[in-house]
Amino acid sequence: MSRTQNGMTVMGAGVRFAIFAVVTLLATALLAMTIMNVDTQKTRSYSAVFTDAANVISGDEVRFAGVRVGTVNGISLYQGHEAKVSFTVADDVAMTTNTKVVIRYRNLIGQRYLAIVDDGPDGAPLRQDALIPASRTQPALNLTTLFNGFKPLLSGLNPDDVNRLSYELVQVLQGEGGTIDTLFRQVGSLTNSLADRDKLIGDVIDNLDAALGPVAERDQQLSGLISNLQQFISGLSQDRGAISSSLVSIDRLTGATASLLHDVRPSLASDIQRLGVLAEKLNTKASRQWLEHFLTYTPYKLKVSTPEASYGAFLNFYVCAVNFIRPDGTETPWQINSAHRCHTNPVEPAPGTPPPGGSG
Repeated sequence: MSRTQNGMTVMGAGVRFAIFAVVTLLATALLAMTIMNVDTQKTRSYSAVFTDAANVISGDEVRFAGVRVGTVNGISLYQGHEAKVSFTVADDVAMTTNTKVVIRYRNLIGQRYLAIVDDGPDGAPLRQDALIPASRTQPALNLTTLFNGFKPLLSGLNPDDVNRLSYELVQVLQGEGGTIDTLFRQVGSLTNSLADRDKLIGDVIDNLDAALGPVAERDQQLSGLISNLQQFISGLSQDRGAISSSLVSIDRLTGATASLLHDVRPSLASDIQRLGVLAEKLNTKASRQWLEHFLTYTPYKLKVSTPEASYGAFLNFYVCAVNFIRPDGTETPWQINSAHRCHTNPVEPAPGTPPPGGSG
C-alpha cells in the first residue's frame, strides 16, 4: 500500500510539472509572438511605392481604422529614387483600387505604422501581391518642416506650452482626432502670450504698412520694371556669345593701344611741345596776316599753275624769297631773289615779314 501511494505521489508531481512546463512554453511563445509582431490570422501580401519611407522598418504594424490587421515585411529601393514597402493585410480587410496607404507616426519617438485608408466604395478588388502606386500613397508628416514653419511663432513662448502644442498638432494632423479640445486650449494659451506682445506686433504691422503702401501704389511700374528686367536678362543670355567675343576683342585692343602709346609716347611728347611752339609763332599779328594772305591767294595760284602740269606729272616754280623755322622756334633770315621778275627794286624785307611780292 505504501508503494502505491508513493507512486501516485510521484505521478502527481510529474503531471503538475508537465502542466507548468506547457503553460510556461505557451506564455513564452505568446510573448515572443507579441514582441515579433507575428500575425496569427490569414493574410494577403501587397506592396506600395512611397516617395519617402524614412524610419519604416520590418515588423511595423499595418492598421485599418486603428486596428492592427497586418505587418510590414520589408523595405527596398524602387526605380532608384523611391521606396517600395512590402506588407501583409488580413483577408477580411477589403483592398480595392481606391485604397490608399499612409505612413503615420505611432509615437513621438519616431516609430511608424502603415494606415489603410478606404477612399470610396466604388473601387475594384485589388489582386494579391499587387503594387500600389505612389499616387495612392502618402509619406509621413515631415516634423522638421512643420516645426521650422512655427519657429517664428514659438521662439518667444514657454517651452512647456510649445511641447504640448507640438504633440497635439502631430496628433491632429495625423488624423487622430479626439485631442482637438486640448489643442484649442493650448492655442488659447499661446494667443494669450501673443496678446502680451500686442504693442510690438502692432508696431511691426504699422512699419510693414508704411513700407508696402508706396510699393502697392506703384504696382504697375514695379511689374513693368520686373518684366523689362526679365527681357533684358533674356537678351543678355541670348547674346552671351557675342558679348564674350566682344570682351576678348576689347581686351586685345586695349593691350595693343597700351603697347602703341608706350612706344610713341616720347615722340608724341616732343611733337606736342613743337606744336605748342608753332602755335605760339602763328598767333602773332604778322603771322596771322601772312597765313590769311596764303589761304586767300593759294587757290588762285593753284588754278593758274594746274594747266602748266597738264602735260606731265611735275610743276616748275620760281622762288623769289624763302626762309625757314628751326625746331627751336627761331626763324632764319629771308633769302631774297633779286631777279627782275620778282622785284623792280629789290629790297630786303623786315625780319618776320614776307617780301612785297610774296613767295612763289
